[in-house]
Amino acid sequence: MDMYVRMYVELKRTEGDNPTIVILLCVETRKDFDKYSIPNGIKQLFVSKYLISSPVS
Repeated sequence: MDMYVRMYVELKRTEGDNPTIVILLCVETRKDFDKYSIPNGIKQLFVSKYLISSPVS
């Protein structure tokens, strides 16, 4: 993930753009996946759990 973020920042980001963010959508989490997926130097990390539900008829 870190490689993609750095490439995007270098190749696509322009002056005046806000900092690049990363959103990982996962069915479930694993500590090793989280550890190696988070870009280096990230000072703020927010984690949330979402439950998907369908409306009841």
